[in-house]
Amino acid sequence: MSQSGLSTDDDEGPIDQVAAALDATWLLESARAVRACCGSIPARRYGNETAAAAAVIVASRRSDRRSIDRRSACDTLGLDPSEVAHAVELLEAKLAEPAPAAERRRLRQTLVAIDELLAAIEAGRTNPPRLAGPGFAAVDPRIRALAAQPLSAVDEDALRRDRRRFATDLSLARLGADLYVQLHVDPAD
Repeated sequence: MSQSGLSTDDDEGPIDQVAAALDATWLLESARAVRACCGSIPARRYGNETAAAAAVIVASRRSDRRSIDRRSACDTLGLDPSEVAHAVELLEAKLAEPAPAAERRRLRQTLVAIDELLAAIEAGRTNPPRLAGPGFAAVDPRIRALAAQPLSAVDEDALRRDRRRFATDLSLARLGADLYVQLHVDPAD
């Protein structure tokens, strides 16, 4: 048993238990992917529980939801914050970096713009929504051009395909290439 009493019998057990203790079970798949990408060095160097906490923290930083605060996590789990910080650094050094914040913002804004266009089409409107202001400043130019024409001229199916592509691009940008491949690419392909 580790100092906080969490079992560390296998590779996934500590991640499952740490995520549950931090009320972050939504991060299980991503945290396991972090572990798979980075191997066992963090666990050998810092212990299974510390490595699992670091994997959950790294996964949270690359998620589209809240990031887990390292100090709060350490307090909850009874772990040494400096060891967890070192384990987080080790994991992040082994993973491809996510895209810059500006690129992620551009992709998010483009998805919102597409959703606005699709909602207007589904509502039967003929005029496109107004995509103005700072919330739409970085929208992809091709999508912005669609918002400048009558909605009857917009190919809804093509717009839905664009949405799927931009959502995939955002996921890749947020996760980084290593985690994206680990989570989304079927090894049989």
